[in-house]
Amino acid sequence: MLGKTILFRRWALRGALLVLLLVSGIVGLALRGNWLNAHASGTTASAKYTFIVFLDGGRPELYNSTNAPFITSLKANGANYTSAQAQVPADSVTNIMGAITGTDATHNGFLYETFWDRQYNHLIELDETPVLPPAITEDRNVGHACTLFQSAKAAGLTTAFISKYPAYDIVDGPSSCSVYSGSGVDNLQTPTYQDFLSNGGTPSAYDQMNFDSIRSEILSSNRPNIFGLYAVAPNTIMKQYGINSSQTAAMINFEDNQIRQTVDVLKQAGIYNQTDIVITNDHGNTAINTTIPASGTGSIDQYLNDNGITTLQTTADRVALIWLKDPQQAQQAATLLSTSQNKTKFGIQGITLASGLGQYMAAPANRTPDLAIWPMDGSNGTPAVVYESSPELAEHGGRGVADQSIMMVLEGPGIPAGRTFSGHVWEMQIGPTVAKMMGLQLPNATFDVLPGC
Repeated sequence: MLGKTILFRRWALRGALLVLLLVSGIVGLALRGNWLNAHASGTTASAKYTFIVFLDGGRPELYNSTNAPFITSLKANGANYTSAQAQVPADSVTNIMGAITGTDATHNGFLYETFWDRQYNHLIELDETPVLPPAITEDRNVGHACTLFQSAKAAGLTTAFISKYPAYDIVDGPSSCSVYSGSGVDNLQTPTYQDFLSNGGTPSAYDQMNFDSIRSEILSSNRPNIFGLYAVAPNTIMKQYGINSSQTAAMINFEDNQIRQTVDVLKQAGIYNQTDIVITNDHGNTAINTTIPASGTGSIDQYLNDNGITTLQTTADRVALIWLKDPQQAQQAATLLSTSQNKTKFGIQGITLASGLGQYMAAPANRTPDLAIWPMDGSNGTPAVVYESSPELAEHGGRGVADQSIMMVLEGPGIPAGRTFSGHVWEMQIGPTVAKMMGLQLPNATFDVLPGC
């Protein structure tokens, strides 16, 4: 009887072991199959490098298979976000800084290129010749949020970026950054665009110079991990010749070819399969047919001052952001400008007081304008208005769809292959997405990663 019991136990143990082996084999095959499927779709690998291009001037429909065949191929190989949106007000500084901090103007402080700061009672201007209050000695300390470049430096990575004038050292990030207090960009180049043009250069030659520099860095012995540039020529051509002109189409094709050449260099360097590629616009553009002065005779600014409402600063193009000497006069100013006669005279579509700018994520502490004047945008037969000193055929900065709609394409390891996402996404999601793909911490980000990544 004892012998039968022992024999039964032996067979039971062998049966259990056989079942365990079969189960582990099935699980192993399933896991291996899942891994292979994920690897084939590019979702398991992490990027060692990221290449970012901000193309100045949107209208994503222009970046099509005719004008931009290479970018179109990236859409097919990576992730294409067809309802991507830039922040309001749609300014270059606002949206580039939003993208690399992963947050909005309310949190990062970059409402526009030029604005008034009530804390310092001083103008801040981030253009060819920066203007800062005495208490801020570096452009980078205008901002309040860590940049993607600082996150990379905190992880021991190297960085490079090229932009159109010196004030873009704001991409270095503030010294108050919790993860890295130093400058975020190891090799920051800011050749002043207007100086280049004044010395006989062309918009395409300027961008060519900067793409050449990026390609040299990729092939160098101290290749950066996160690198990119702000390509400015398309916006210039849109303003000069019009959004749907043949000149604009040719310039977009030029930029497309520069990106293709740069990706070829990534392959030459043997790092293409380790590199995430991000191609996006900093903002859209609106076709303009009506120009109203931004200052002086005939301007909103002059009208308010003539009527006893003193302005401290009026920043204007496809929006007029107004800071008043006495903020308590904001409602009075809005009422005055809201008459039928004045709305027609100044091409006003709508007016938002400071209390309403939070809904646009455009209410930074001490920097929120008292009034935001939104001009007519050409919809429903209205004129497309810009507040400018000289006529131009395209401009941005407002809240209309044309100003906010942008192209956004990502391709590389960790990016879903051949996927089109039609749901709404924000440009501010780029920074968190790149950080996630590279295993970095972007501590002030208030936006999630892009879907699918």
